[in-house]
Amino acid sequence: MKPLKILSINVGDIYPPNYGGAVAIYYRLKELRKKGHIVSCLLPEPTEEKFKQELEIDFDNIFYLKRKNKFISLLRYIPSSSSYISSKFKLSKYEINALSDFIFSIKPDVIIYESAHCMGIYKQLRYFISGLEAKEVYFSSDIEYHLAWVFFKSLKWNEIRKIISYIDYVKLKKNEPKFINKFEFIFSISDVEKNIIEKINKKASIIWIPPIIPDISSGDFLKNQTIDDNYKSLNSFDFKILFAGHLGSPHNIVGIKWFFDKVLPLLRKKVNACFILAGKSPGNDVIKMAKDNTFVFLFQDVASMSPFMQIADIVIVPLFGENGIKIKLIEALKYSKKVVARPEALVGSGLQDIVPNSGTPEGFADICLDIFFKKVNYENIWGYFNDLYNTEKIIEKIEKELELFVFKKI
Repeated sequence: MKPLKILSINVGDIYPPNYGGAVAIYYRLKELRKKGHIVSCLLPEPTEEKFKQELEIDFDNIFYLKRKNKFISLLRYIPSSSSYISSKFKLSKYEINALSDFIFSIKPDVIIYESAHCMGIYKQLRYFISGLEAKEVYFSSDIEYHLAWVFFKSLKWNEIRKIISYIDYVKLKKNEPKFINKFEFIFSISDVEKNIIEKINKKASIIWIPPIIPDISSGDFLKNQTIDDNYKSLNSFDFKILFAGHLGSPHNIVGIKWFFDKVLPLLRKKVNACFILAGKSPGNDVIKMAKDNTFVFLFQDVASMSPFMQIADIVIVPLFGENGIKIKLIEALKYSKKVVARPEALVGSGLQDIVPNSGTPEGFADICLDIFFKKVNYENIWGYFNDLYNTEKIIEKIEKELELFVFKKI
């Protein structure tokens, strides 16, 4: 097929890919570039120079968004129709002109807006890219107002993020459907949310595209020095249970605490198991959990999950929300790990009837014990998963659908 010139619009960090949203976008774009497409990105400026260097190796062209002062962003946010994330990246006149010049210099065939939080940039660019012939696509990782509501319910009342989550929910519930309705072509990584989007936008072509997770490389094993330093302590436990993901995300913390408070005590009565937490930006509850318990190990702001996946006996996904798709679930199965989940965590993945799950502490613990003692055969589960989440098949599907839309005018 003819190589596509693709521009991906993001207002969230996609590197390092150490939480679900970043994983879903970064590896999809990277795989498309491997196939010969020219991939350009609009991204928040990385917080570390080494991240910028990696990104500039991975992609053809990058326009960096300057991070705005949090206080100024909050003042802009309250009276606006934008979400808080969107408000943090409201473009100045200079930035709009610079971005417009950047877009016209690369002349993309297709512009992909990677979330509803991009609607502010979408609006600001209308006048400036009116002469461009690029097609525009929406890629949904979540129904964002559903996610804002999950955050609101998960947070404590003394946290300002709870108020922001509620305001986001109100704004997004009104404006996200309007934004979705602007597109003729939409991808969704959740097969369940695809059905919701079809009810919002009855005219668009809406395609389910499972997220892409890279194949594990044995060369990544124990590259992380922090694991090396803790390996002797970790090795003193017979079984290692891993939770991987954003450790500051409110709904993740709810799931982590549920497992720690209600499931782990049942397990530790019967087996010598430790609990490993690996991911981005741990919240205070998670930090305290690791500090107060010698059987809990915290690895924060890691560059890759590969070393942790290698040493885990079980990966848990004890989440209560049915929004989006749980990338940590897909990542673990991609690495041929044995996974135990709450039923809500499987919604949207196409794996609801495949992966062992339970919504009760006792049921969850029993499944873990059965896996520890090799009573669960995962070969069929991995076989089904590997067919559904085959990277080559997914990329070919994306290429085919984009080619039809961009060049044949779906």
